[in-house]
Amino acid sequence: KVLSSSIHRLEDQLNRVRDLYLSAQATPFDTLDISNRRLMLRNQREILSDAYAIQMARMRYLLNEEAIPEPIEPSTESADFSVDDLDYYIDVALNTRPELKNVTAVKRGQTFYSEALQARFYPQVSASLAFNYLKPTGDLFKNEWTNFYSIFVNFQWELWNWKRDARKVQQVRLDIERLDIQELQMFKDIRHQVEVAWRTCQSTRKMIQLQEALVAQEKEQFRITGQRYNQGLSTMIDLNAAESSLTEVEIELHKHYIDWFRNKLQLAFAIGTLGQDLEEVMNEN
Repeated sequence: KVLSSSIHRLEDQLNRVRDLYLSAQATPFDTLDISNRRLMLRNQREILSDAYAIQMARMRYLLNEEAIPEPIEPSTESADFSVDDLDYYIDVALNTRPELKNVTAVKRGQTFYSEALQARFYPQVSASLAFNYLKPTGDLFKNEWTNFYSIFVNFQWELWNWKRDARKVQQVRLDIERLDIQELQMFKDIRHQVEVAWRTCQSTRKMIQLQEALVAQEKEQFRITGQRYNQGLSTMIDLNAAESSLTEVEIELHKHYIDWFRNKLQLAFAIGTLGQDLEEVMNEN
């Protein structure tokens, strides 16, 4: 895109210089210099086009697909070059990173298992209540009946399993402590990853702002140099230098744009929302 814009500017210059040459106000060298630069930029554009085709071929091979959709170029005009506060992204990461959820789930299961084992250290008591209605004697001809309640109490205490269960509880507690240490280290690692990605995005955003201002200045410089050339106050060397400088800063700006979108993807990966909508993830949590 930048190279195409630069080639278009050079073609305008070339047409203008040709008109000046026909009116004996420019030299053949002026047209030759612009033509050479236009050819050089066209060669660079072809090289980039071939490199893009090679990358797409590699992508098809890696995905084992003959036809894959063309990548969508992000719009720099509608892009929001801003990020929220660091604490917000850290909070999102601590609630969405799958490896952290896995450690928490394992620790919860180990805690439940430990509590179940400790419950076996205590005696298990059960009771049942029954209502009875029967004859007190074996004489079937006597019409004597009585009723009473009976209570049965069951007391069970597995004393012979104490040592075995105690060792299991101790092992489970050690596993929980290990998981606690792993979880704390994971908290630290995630915070570090999010902070690095966030600060990288902040730095890239500042560079974009500065480079956009520089591009605006170079465009104005190129416009003024073109006017001065038409008035005979500047040379073709000055005009070419202004155009070359404008192309360089525009290329650098687009590099920063690419860095921004790549760094935003890295930030999304760090907080665990890569390929998802951030607002939907927060609503679910």
